[in-house]
Amino acid sequence: MKSPLSILKEAINDAKNLYEKVNDDIVGQVNQVKKGSTEILSTAKEATSDLKDIGGKVKEAGEEVMDENNNQSSGS
Repeated sequence: MKSPLSILKEAINDAKNLYEKVNDDIVGQVNQVKKGSTEILSTAKEATSDLKDIGGKVKEAGEEVMDENNNQSSGS
């Protein structure tokens, strides 16, 4: 028969092992989520920048078309 002290030591050891296992698993998963989130934010920022560039080009092209249109109208 085990003594209460040995049972308590075993329970403490089991709790310690469980804590380490859960902590390692959770920390690993949290780090993966953080990395994934960082990559997603980076991609979103790049897309935002690209969309601004595209918008600028579309605006510039529209202004040129309007200028050409105005020049043709006043030249006719």
